[in-house]
Amino acid sequence: MLQRQHMQFLQQFYQERFFFTGISGPTKEEALQQLCAHIRQNCPDLPGGFYESVLKRESLGPTDYGNMVAIPHPYEIMTRDNVVAVAVLDKPILWNTNTVQLVVLVSLSADENPYVPSFYNVTSQFVMSETAVPALFGFPLMLNFKIIIPFVCSNALSGVIAYIAMSLGLVAVPTGLIQLPWTMPVILSGFMVTQSISGAVLQIVQLVVATLFWLPFMRSADREIYEAEKAAEAAAKEG
Repeated sequence: MLQRQHMQFLQQFYQERFFFTGISGPTKEEALQQLCAHIRQNCPDLPGGFYESVLKRESLGPTDYGNMVAIPHPYEIMTRDNVVAVAVLDKPILWNTNTVQLVVLVSLSADENPYVPSFYNVTSQFVMSETAVPALFGFPLMLNFKIIIPFVCSNALSGVIAYIAMSLGLVAVPTGLIQLPWTMPVILSGFMVTQSISGAVLQIVQLVVATLFWLPFMRSADREIYEAEKAAEAAAKEG
């Protein structure tokens, strides 16, 4: 979104230096403390008491809106410039009543900006998308039932292909004498465990079949994300 020509106004709010990963902690207080510390490192003129102001606002009402997203902000205007910090937590945590893994901490300046409504429209459309947000976490299976289907079935299908190929004598049966670590690259592991080129060929076939099986599911998820982006763009134009 930030790179699209008609969405460049977002760069007034979102800046690369305020995108963070590696935020951890079992509670929202610890996660917010780490996030505010990261913000301070990238914004030396951040006023004192910023973290405390964010906690004060949290005490007044929940800022977790579902979909694994929280949008905290300080109790009062505290920054001279717009600061929008985006953090993907290492692990989901219980915020107030919802589990959260994406935190968008918003601290807007007091200066009038005609793009503020558009900023909120685009941001709300994105963070409420049931496909766009999970995509940030690598399509976690527990959040996307569609992805569970190929995850389970493609593995089963690969097993069936291997069983049939070995039963028909097309592929050498592993003797069990060679034990390989799970990190051994595909194709090479097939050759080594069977001591035959047929094992490598089998894994190539399995890889192709699994990819073809996954493809329609990933295309469907991609279409949903694209529709969410279009909705966000439409909201921005309306704003």
